[in-house]
Amino acid sequence: MSISDLSDESELSFPDEEDEGPKIGKYIGGRNADGQRHGRGWAILPNGDQYDGNYRKGRRHGIGLYVFKSGARYYGQYRCGVRCGRGIFIYPDGSVYEGNWRKHLKHGKGRYNYASGDTYSGDWYKGQRHGVGIYSFKTDKDNCCMSVRLKSTWNTNVRLGPFELYIGNDDKCTILHGIWDVLYPTGPAVFSFDNRYMLLGFFLPGDYNFRAAQPSEEGEGEEETNLELEGEGEVVEMKPTIWIAQEIAVYDYSLLPQEPVPIPISDSELSVCSITTEPSVVSHEQVSFYGEGEEGEDELEGEMECFPCECDYELSEVETESEPCKIDGSPCAIEVLKQPECPNV
Repeated sequence: MSISDLSDESELSFPDEEDEGPKIGKYIGGRNADGQRHGRGWAILPNGDQYDGNYRKGRRHGIGLYVFKSGARYYGQYRCGVRCGRGIFIYPDGSVYEGNWRKHLKHGKGRYNYASGDTYSGDWYKGQRHGVGIYSFKTDKDNCCMSVRLKSTWNTNVRLGPFELYIGNDDKCTILHGIWDVLYPTGPAVFSFDNRYMLLGFFLPGDYNFRAAQPSEEGEGEEETNLELEGEGEVVEMKPTIWIAQEIAVYDYSLLPQEPVPIPISDSELSVCSITTEPSVVSHEQVSFYGEGEEGEDELEGEMECFPCECDYELSEVETESEPCKIDGSPCAIEVLKQPECPNV
């Protein structure tokens, strides 16, 4: 196993869930005075997908379970028809993502368990690893005491900037501190051994080999370490960096390179999972809605107003700091349990 085994491929993705209208597919559940799906309901869509959960004015809103015909399923929070908030997505190959969503995309804090056994836990932005995260490699059963974890800064699924590579367990661990440059570490680096000793050195950038580009068959991509120069007819082959040791010293925290840091993002735009935009005249009592069969649904239905939906805004660069409502129950269960009201909604 090597760091080059780390998956740089995008996580599995699925087409957007099918939109629903008042008379599309089969539906069993509540409706409001306008005939829109409202409250608890169960729907079978024309493409074979199923949804069991809460509706609000004709759109999925609240807690729900969406089962794709392929076998994939999402269990979590919806807002105005899109996945937004906390949720779990189970893919047909066994991969699982659990964390925050925005407009059907992984966004915020989340954990992705790959089918290979590797995991990534950290920041996401518009469906990609972006920010600080920890990539843990699968541990072999025969070598359970030798875990390998890479904590680094990610920029749109690419490792870039400070990193820390942990080899071993907490009680006996070797850590490599350095700077990652797209494909390989480069520049000053430090090995620390059990926080007792340090090996200082640096990674010497590898050479670049230029060769003529050869036509490839359709659908066949270049290797990860090959970069094609557009319009030049040449391919740049980057060789791995070379480690050069300099000296051994007693552990000194001040000699360590910079730790992984979050990528600065703008806070001037609306957070997609934020409920409030401008002060609203609608009180909390007016926007509170009831589950199917509960009293008060008819009386408050006329006063309910949906906050501006996320589909009316572009994805912002702001990560929500609010703690989403905790989701109870099994994501594999067809029945969606009734959830408590979210605070401040």
